[in-house]
Amino acid sequence: MRVPRFKEWLHEQLVDSGHAGVASIEWQQHDGQTNTVVNGTDGRSLHLLIVGGSAPGGDDHTQPEKIVHRSPESSIQVHQRN
Repeated sequence: MRVPRFKEWLHEQLVDSGHAGVASIEWQQHDGQTNTVVNGTDGRSLHLLIVGGSAPGGDDHTQPEKIVHRSPESSIQVHQRN
């Protein structure tokens, strides 16, 4: 998954999580980068700078991204550590 699509996906996951400790999720421009900011109900903010990379000979960004989908019956579990 390339960075722009991953950022959109992550933003959706954070917004849809409904976690009680998350006050808001926003995009923020900083030095030409679009960062994801997770604002907590405790007044703290987590700034996420998401970057991508691939091994030499890996993903060719001159070509359209090949999107792979997981099977609909599989799920992704998110666990909170205490």
